Amino acid sequence: MPSKYRNVTSIYINCFQRGGMLLDCGEGTLGQLTRRFGAAKVKQIVCGLACIWVSHIHADHHAGLPRLLAARANWLGTGCPPLPVFGPWPLERILLNMAALEPMPHLFFNQTSLVAQPKEQPSPGFLAALNKVKSQLGLKTLQSVLVVHCAHAYAAVLEGEAGWKLVFSGDTRPCDQLVAAAQDATLLIHEATFEDELIEDAKAKRHSLTCEAVEIGSKSKAYRTILTHFSQRYPKIPKIESSFLATTCIAFDLMSINLQDLPRLPSHVPAVALLCKDVDDGPDDIPNP
Repeated sequence: MPSKYRNVTSIYINCFQRGGMLLDCGEGTLGQLTRRFGAAKVKQIVCGLACIWVSHIHADHHAGLPRLLAARANWLGTGCPPLPVFGPWPLERILLNMAALEPMPHLFFNQTSLVAQPKEQPSPGFLAALNKVKSQLGLKTLQSVLVVHCAHAYAAVLEGEAGWKLVFSGDTRPCDQLVAAAQDATLLIHEATFEDELIEDAKAKRHSLTCEAVEIGSKSKAYRTILTHFSQRYPKIPKIESSFLATTCIAFDLMSINLQDLPRLPSHVPAVALLCKDVDDGPDDIPNP
């Protein structure tokens, strides 16, 4: 659930004049987009989405979908085209139930069709939707990779026609298939739920330690790694180790990154740490009367 300083997961991939897509859509995603881009701009962003990709069925990764899809339907009005949503199969029933309450045109596609070697032949409708998304966003690859978390949990691999490669881990324990998928990535966005001493918690809940996420970035030879999805036990950001400053950065809410900024991204870590320095501001930041 959202905390005082940090909301749940959603990443907006901005392809500029081509539109964009969302990787996950946690509770409050529409509100966060509005805070970052403004009320007028957010309409353009949401209406320009080519698709939404959802990593797994845990609510902190998809509970913002109904509100966003309903807002899109309202803004586009009559004739609003359905938006492709790629996700784990249990999500389809959730969206169908919500769509019975208010219009939210969408086309749901099971993540299993996005893996490199699907067990079943993808449907013509899926292939048409996927090709349209890739064409609109200038993507060479949009692929899902099964990872180690709950059932039907996936990572995303995006490759642009311009030569960049972005990999988003979703929620996962370290796994070889993600290392392979992220080989030579321009940017790896990897969950780092727990600090290094909490290995038993990480194993029990199938999440990654900070050091493990950094190691995945190193093994995959990713140019830059961004750590995200921190446990709510860390109010702002987790403890930062100097050993990973050369290639790694810390994510924070409303953070925006251009690929051209990646060379200097790790140099921002000390400033982020200073910005997020713990201050004893009282339980609710409300002064006593």
